[in-house]
Amino acid sequence: MSLKIKISLIYLVSTIQLGFSQYKFNLPQNTDYNSGYAVVNNNQYVRIFNNLNKRESFIEFYDLETGKLNNQLTFKALGLVESFYLESNKTIWLFDENKGALIKTVNGVKRKEIDVFGNIPVPKSGYYPYAADMKWSPLHFYNNSFYFINSFDRTSKIPIRRFLDKEFIQSVDISTNRVKSNASIPWLFFDRDYGIMNKFSSLRKDNILIIAPNFSNEIMLYNLENGNLVSPILDENNTNYYAAKPLLTKKDFDISNISEQEWFNKMQQHYSANNEYINIIYDPFKKQYYRTLVVKDYKLKKEIILKIIVLNDKFNFVKEHNLGLDYKPDGMFVTKKGLNVLNYRKYKENSDYLYFDTFNL
Repeated sequence: MSLKIKISLIYLVSTIQLGFSQYKFNLPQNTDYNSGYAVVNNNQYVRIFNNLNKRESFIEFYDLETGKLNNQLTFKALGLVESFYLESNKTIWLFDENKGALIKTVNGVKRKEIDVFGNIPVPKSGYYPYAADMKWSPLHFYNNSFYFINSFDRTSKIPIRRFLDKEFIQSVDISTNRVKSNASIPWLFFDRDYGIMNKFSSLRKDNILIIAPNFSNEIMLYNLENGNLVSPILDENNTNYYAAKPLLTKKDFDISNISEQEWFNKMQQHYSANNEYINIIYDPFKKQYYRTLVVKDYKLKKEIILKIIVLNDKFNFVKEHNLGLDYKPDGMFVTKKGLNVLNYRKYKENSDYLYFDTFNL
């Protein structure tokens, strides 16, 4: 058997093992591959796209099977909008991250706006909350309220009320417009410091918010019924899958001896060059979770590979799959066929379409 035939057979086996297939969506002329939050709803692939230069956001509805664009809603004069919630195809809730406002729209027209961050008192914990990366930590709707997970900027002052400030999880009751703080800042921020990089991905599964820090394999579970925030006990082998190495603790930077700007610069340099988890996705068909790990070369400070980390229903490590750098996580979604990931190489060859390859993991 020739070497060429052997290579072809190896490729074929690999393809069969992955269960490879593809979704293809026909893009309109005014958007590109960059996507905020995306979801499969009623056999439609729905995603949001931002044109920050023109202060426009678009929500697009694609037929999941044919790839045809069924509808595109335009929202004008908004800031950064990476998350949405479909009350219906006409009534959509958005979160403007620049304004810190929850917005109700009908047929693309704003009908209601609730100021979220304007209702937060000045924190004494040493952290300022803000919304960020809502494509992977979107609006979560439960029992007439929206919940969302805050990111944090560290201030230069020492925390004086450890664990008492409850700015980690915010909720907005849409019937009363009441903004409420629901959970204390997690202990790990006081043990390790991620600086400006205190970011999370999250999802809702029934009455539980599953929250995953970007720079570690730790998982937090928030019960929407009783307000308890806990972390599941993981197997010992999971300790080898921390994203950020080395982790920084308070001992690494004594913020009392350096300026706030010096501290900020050092922390930013460390974590921008470090490995990072950027999402957590649940597969209801296989009852497992996927986390996308961006692997970087710490010295060169550049991305070298994307990995999919597969976790079981107890959040323990099962396996990993290397995607390489032909793929991007934008708009990633799950169907019965598997996990669907944007093929960026194919998009660059023909930018009229979004190509999602399916991985049966």
